[in-house]
Amino acid sequence: MEVVKISINGATMQIIKDSSVADLVSQLELPNAGVALAINGSVIPKSTWASVILADKDRIELISIAQGG
Repeated sequence: MEVVKISINGATMQIIKDSSVADLVSQLELPNAGVALAINGSVIPKSTWASVILADKDRIELISIAQGG
């Protein structure tokens, strides 16, 4: 199994090569709602997460929106 290294909010992580953004979100057990994601400074629309494939050395920024009052 081949892996690639990515950076998530500054932390290095290895994932299986050809993983999609949707695969990553599932692996990290993030909620389906309230999450925004950027790769190398470009925001990735949620509607494209299943088709966007992560590459070696991608820099990912995850933002989770929390509800509060």
